[in-house]
Parts: sequence; structure tokens; C-alpha cells
Amino acid sequence: MSIDETAPSRGDLFTILSNKDGHGRKGTIAATVRGTRSEDLITVFNRIPKQKRLMVKEVTMDFSDSMHRAVAKSFPNAEIVIDCFHIVQLATSAMNEIRTKHKRKAMTNDAIRRREHKIKLKNSEENRKRRQQEREKHGRVKHKQGRRALTSYHLVFYSINTLYLSFLQNSTYYIIIPRVTQTFGLLTLG
Repeated sequence: MSIDETAPSRGDLFTILSNKDGHGRKGTIAATVRGTRSEDLITVFNRIPKQKRLMVKEVTMDFSDSMHRAVAKSFPNAEIVIDCFHIVQLATSAMNEIRTKHKRKAMTNDAIRRREHKIKLKNSEENRKRRQQEREKHGRVKHKQGRRALTSYHLVFYSINTLYLSFLQNSTYYIIIPRVTQTFGLLTLG
């Protein structure tokens, strides 16, 4: 047997007890109850003859406490099995929560590092002298679009922290492996 709730329209909630061996054919639905209260479920399930209820070996369900109470009371010989979909859903949700927490922490650390680096560059004596020499050499030249023309291309290298942050942002359904190491500038997991 299996038990689950469904809402065919807004506001209406039904609990359906079905026979898994029926495979959706006629006679598959054993009971339908409006609502999910355990008292209502027990009342309807107890209308099924006791001899048939004692023959039930297994009932598949989700994590609902009211369904658990009703099944334990009405089907005493049945083993209660949690549906694998709900277990995977719970595990995925927990992993996503952990990933989000690590992502927020990594983003905060990255922002702090960037801010400190900007301040360090801005305040460095070397940088100040270089900017002053640039101004003396070229003056404050305004180009057509109000910016300097692109004179050279600089290759950008990403740090391991940037790659890790990118991994955390884009890995909604990947398993996060706790150890991250750096090998030849590449991200290595494991």
C-alpha cells in the first residue's frame, strides 16, 4: 500500500490510500479521505475489514506525522517505508543549504579581500608615483568617448578563491567536496 496527499484544486486536500500492486488500474484506490488529520484517516481506514488490514505488509509514505500515526494504528503489521523521492529531496535540500552557506561566506571573504586590495593599491607609494608620472607625461587627455583608448590587452589570471566562489555559485545540484587544493593554477577537488 501507499499513502499520499493531493490537492486537486485550491483549498481541497485529500489523502489517498492506494494498492501499489494495482498499478493504477481499476480497484487501485483503497480509500480517499478529505484532509490529513490522523483521526479522520484512522476512522476511514478502520472501515476496511480488520482481516485485510492485518494482511498489509508495507505502507510507503512521506514524512507526515499524521499519516504515520494513522498507518501505525490501522495497519499494525505493516512496515512503514519512507518514499525514496522524499529522502532524496531532503538530502538535496540539506546539501543546497550547506552550499548556500559556504557561498555567502566565500562571497563575504572575497569582497573583504577585494576592498583591502583596492585600499592597498590606492595608498601604495609606488602606485601614487606612477599615477603622478602618467599625469605629467600625458596630462588629463579627454578622448571622444570620455575614456582612454585601449592600448594593450592584459591576460587575466583567476585565483583559486575566485574559482571556488564560481563553483559555489553555479553548483546547485553538485555534491560539495570539503577539500579544495590548488594544482598548477587549476581547481582540483578531492
